[in-house]
Amino acid sequence: MVAILASICTVTSIFLCFLVASSDAEEAAGSNCDTNHPCDQGRCCSRFFYCGSDDDHCVTYCSSQCRYAPPPPQGSTAAVVWRRPDHLLINATHKNGDDLINSINSSSPCGATSLANVPLAMPNKYALAAFGAKNSRPQRTSNVDSYCGKCMKLRNCGSGVEVMVRIVDERSTEGLELDRQTFDKLRGKSLAYVESDDDRHLVLEYSFYNCS
Repeated sequence: MVAILASICTVTSIFLCFLVASSDAEEAAGSNCDTNHPCDQGRCCSRFFYCGSDDDHCVTYCSSQCRYAPPPPQGSTAAVVWRRPDHLLINATHKNGDDLINSINSSSPCGATSLANVPLAMPNKYALAAFGAKNSRPQRTSNVDSYCGKCMKLRNCGSGVEVMVRIVDERSTEGLELDRQTFDKLRGKSLAYVESDDDRHLVLEYSFYNCS
């Protein structure tokens, strides 16, 4: 993947990172599109105005003819983040994987992806995560449910460190929740890190995949 990265990062009480990404896959798709010129053969139009049928075109960077119903352009900041997932705010509130598993089991995991239905080898293969996209629960759930059980590749845009996680629960607010070990592995020595007494945050690039 070829990335065009424009980053303005300030580490104070607020950390901002703006990322614009492009990929060879987009260019290889070969067909321009927009709302007035839809894609054919069941393909999706990405926000870079190319047709394709993979998750980048139809989910992560989808603009129209998406596999899910994208939220309207108006609304909360969380809705904009979901529509244009250029960055992700991670909140690591659990000290270890067992704490996260206990938290997930004590709440309402998303659909059939509860830990009771996850093969024993799955938690060892992928770190577990809880994901949320909107502040408004009725709107958020309709979108988040389609991602339950999927994997997310997380990339620290400062250090390049990557981690694959599996979504097994949903958060009450936007963002992603990880156990502390996974968070620390992803953080590495990155300076793109803000910590208070209660919260630890990173801004990351991410994409969705089907778990193998």
